[in-house]
Amino acid sequence: MCASSITVTWSPERDFVNEADEIQKSFQPYFEATLLTEPTDPNKLYDLKRTVEDHHLFGTEEVDDYARVYFSVKGKQELL
Repeated sequence: MCASSITVTWSPERDFVNEADEIQKSFQPYFEATLLTEPTDPNKLYDLKRTVEDHHLFGTEEVDDYARVYFSVKGKQELL
């Protein structure tokens, strides 16, 4: 099954009109083959965040500006 064969319908009155079990069934093939060879380390995300911050690639203000546009209902791609 490819991603294009999954149909999830959205309605403004309800978040999704599909039943939860129908959505889960549609996505199940993508999760059956996920194998972890070792436990995940939640600190890796914080380590990566620290590395990015240490290189001063962008600051908190830029992240906030991006998030404000990205999560805005009226957000525009060209503003990102």
